[in-house]
Amino acid sequence: MQQKAITINNISLSYYEQNEGADKTIFFVHGNSGSGKAWIRQFQGSHLSEYRLIAFDLPAHGQSASLDGSIFNYNFPDFGKLLNAAVNLLNRDKPYILAGVSIGTNIVTESLAHGLKPEGIVLVGPCVLGGAYTVDKVVHEDPLIGIGFMDEISEAELHGYSQLGFFSKEEENWKAFATDFSKVTDGFRAKIATSFMAGDYSDEIKLLEEQPALLLVIFGEHERVCRINYLDDVRLNLWKEQIHKIPLAGHFVQADQPLVFNKMLADFAEEVFK
Repeated sequence: MQQKAITINNISLSYYEQNEGADKTIFFVHGNSGSGKAWIRQFQGSHLSEYRLIAFDLPAHGQSASLDGSIFNYNFPDFGKLLNAAVNLLNRDKPYILAGVSIGTNIVTESLAHGLKPEGIVLVGPCVLGGAYTVDKVVHEDPLIGIGFMDEISEAELHGYSQLGFFSKEEENWKAFATDFSKVTDGFRAKIATSFMAGDYSDEIKLLEEQPALLLVIFGEHERVCRINYLDDVRLNLWKEQIHKIPLAGHFVQADQPLVFNKMLADFAEEVFK
């Protein structure tokens, strides 16, 4: 898992890479106040060892620069533009999959508006929006969720907020999440919350309905952030014609159940890349 960086419109974007020489790539996008390390168990596992793996640090997260002074703003459409540029720069005209978790699913979906054509798309704990699917229809009403969009919180508040994301009580998950959370800069959390509450996003549902790639959609059965049934009636091109709901997992399925997730992603990749 080697850390590297690229520059897009004067913004330094950090990413982690493994198996650089592989012909098929899986790009990973983390969620609110995380980092590329949110996918560390996918890099460590053996199921995905034949693929080139790239996990980005979003702007103002991890080791990436903020958007201060750039032409971009903290909203899903602009992050989609950045992801589009990053994938085009790194991809080398090879087949690829886009994978996102939490608000990473919004960013992956927004990138489709700019011409990206992945072989497959993976949405983990999705909170994609559009049309009738507004924030109040997608996200649970829980006061702890608001903590994740505050720039100054106590350790106790952060620990409570982290319990929304993980079903597992592993200390390693909490410590990694807290470390990533503390590194976020430039008032990102308040700015992105203001943006999507104002409706500053594309019709992401429509983008997903109209694109041709197979979709692997995964919720944890113990999801406490998003409503796990809200996409059930959306006309999506679903892998195995179902939305997968994983036992003993919360919002961050890839961390709660890495072996189950990695096997499922490997099976999905084998099908879409053949």
